[in-house]
Amino acid sequence: MKTFLSFLLAFFLLESGAASAVPPPDFDEMVRLSQKACDGIKDYTCLFNRRERIGKALVAQRNVRTKVRKPFCVLLSWMEGKMAGAESLYFPSKFGDKIRAHAGGVLQYLTLSLNPDGSLAMKDSRHSIRDFGIEYLVRRISLDVKRSRETGEGSVTFQKEAVLAGGPAWVYEGRFPEGKGFYGSRVVVCFDEKTFLPLKLSMYDKDDTLLEEYEFDDLRLNVGLTDDDFQFRRK
Repeated sequence: MKTFLSFLLAFFLLESGAASAVPPPDFDEMVRLSQKACDGIKDYTCLFNRRERIGKALVAQRNVRTKVRKPFCVLLSWMEGKMAGAESLYFPSKFGDKIRAHAGGVLQYLTLSLNPDGSLAMKDSRHSIRDFGIEYLVRRISLDVKRSRETGEGSVTFQKEAVLAGGPAWVYEGRFPEGKGFYGSRVVVCFDEKTFLPLKLSMYDKDDTLLEEYEFDDLRLNVGLTDDDFQFRRK
């Protein structure tokens, strides 16, 4: 009976994604695998969640329906909160270096053309839309790894396994000196064990205050997005 119960427990852990027989790679290899995975991405959809510290306030946005395609274009559609119904489209090959955007509600048919670095586009964000997405995070992580190796400053350690977006993930923590050009003083990043892509990243300052956090849920890769998928739906 005891053996049978142990079998059931092991089966449950494996099926739930809470355990994995695959050992975590060292971080340099993890980054290499993630870069290779990015090379294979043509497009993706997901639900994007973020928390960013704007001034003293921690601004949260959840379940933003997201479409991304190469060459880089992105459509963000807010589904809840004060921005419900709003959409932002960055499609350089079609509209140049401008964000096409509209609010929700009665203003949904008023389309704005925004400077990606302008105050209105950056009102609730720490980064330009040009720097949006999984591939930007991988590039940013890669730069910190390179800088750390060149300067001998900072360290990255494997922390644990976790369940993220319904599957197993490897969690790494990087600690870096303040004011040396690194992304943050403490960075926690979760890599999906199946795709090797970072599905969640949290960045803290030297006082361990959360500055920004990004999560990509319900990620679907290479779904065949076309130009028609990058149009406002105004619902």
